[in-house]
Amino acid sequence: TLVLFYRSFADISNRGYQFDKNYFDGGASYNTEKETHSKLTTDAGRIVRAEKIVKKRLVAWPEYEAVKRRQATAPKNGYLANFNLDQNCDLNTVMCCFTHNRYVDGPIKRSESTSDVCKHNLGTSARSTHINDGWAVYDGREESSPYCVGFSWDPAEESTSNRFKGNTLFYTSFMNTLKNGYTINIPGAPMCSCIEHMPVVTKADCLDVKVTSSPGSNDPDFYLFTYNEATHSFDGEHHASVSVVPCEKDFVGNFEDKNPRGNVRELMTHIVGEDNCDDEGNLNEKFYTTAAMYDWNPPETNWTKVAGLGFLYRPMIGDRAFREAVYNSPNGIIYRRCLGCYSTHKHIYYKRFTPYPENKDFLDLFMNNWFSEDNEHGKDMCLFSTYEEALAAKDGQANGCWKFCNYNHEGVGFPRDCGPLERTNDNWNRYYIHGPFSTHHHAFYVEAWSS
Repeated sequence: TLVLFYRSFADISNRGYQFDKNYFDGGASYNTEKETHSKLTTDAGRIVRAEKIVKKRLVAWPEYEAVKRRQATAPKNGYLANFNLDQNCDLNTVMCCFTHNRYVDGPIKRSESTSDVCKHNLGTSARSTHINDGWAVYDGREESSPYCVGFSWDPAEESTSNRFKGNTLFYTSFMNTLKNGYTINIPGAPMCSCIEHMPVVTKADCLDVKVTSSPGSNDPDFYLFTYNEATHSFDGEHHASVSVVPCEKDFVGNFEDKNPRGNVRELMTHIVGEDNCDDEGNLNEKFYTTAAMYDWNPPETNWTKVAGLGFLYRPMIGDRAFREAVYNSPNGIIYRRCLGCYSTHKHIYYKRFTPYPENKDFLDLFMNNWFSEDNEHGKDMCLFSTYEEALAAKDGQANGCWKFCNYNHEGVGFPRDCGPLERTNDNWNRYYIHGPFSTHHHAFYVEAWSS
């Protein structure tokens, strides 16, 4: 028996499929927690340690057992939707686009930006944003000037760029977040994905993998075999000296070198070159016109979005970051805005009177499972229709507190059938599959300090 060892991509963060998926979509704590460099190094300590191994071992492409279990039909490959080599990754190219720098707690500076964002076919990234169709055109807003970087690989299985593409993805994504502080996706798109799922941009930096001889061998990479007497098998451990460096040519030129028979014209519909966005043409070819800007931002004071779906989409930030946002909030008020809900449920404010227990996932309480334990209406908290009522409420003095509230239906999120005066159906939300149609476009916010 021969057993070969290589590095699983899932082992890098070791936080599971959902965490990694959220990270590549622009969420998870690596993107959302506003910490100093030293604190991020602690929080993402596995990434720091993993780099030492990634420099010496072949890293597999991201595959997860949880994905395989969910797939109903063969082939069950376990790939993340962002990087499914069997579906919509025909250009053998991955790109990441970052819009923020966590170390300055703001958008990436224009001097750091590589690109302008032109447009995005929202339907190509539905598995990331949960928007099935439509187009977005970006016209000079802050998120329109991100830092984009990517890589291509030779389709030949024995090629270095193909075999070590998992290593290149590690540096393109995780290490850009850890070392440079780059975070957060372009709105309406994943942060990192096969380029077919990404927005059209003018330019992107290019990375390439280099593998050189390891100590003790003249070969660029090799397996060291040892015989295991207990199992009567040979264990083969992969050794290499791996580095990821800027490409010798630009993004398109590197693609042509890696894919001499590749569809370079198709690639150039994703990387279009300077001054080739043509915003008006992008609208005209789809017979779209510019509509009035609808204000989807919270109407009062400052708010931090912690989760959302549809037009108000936001990758969830995780219970830890959610709690930190609440603890740092001036009044601890949580707000749900829902574009399609009944008029009584478009704006709901949650004001808590008792401390948050430590052994409960409170973000899931709002997203998917609205339960009464440590969350009793009129005792632990109250729901209100206005911010002013929530702000004025104190334990035992809650004028405006809603009159009806129910709970405890697994898979039914906030606020189940709670209503200002009576039971009100079909205004609750759920995140792992769609809830009622009325809540397809909503978001949760935590009150933040005014700047």
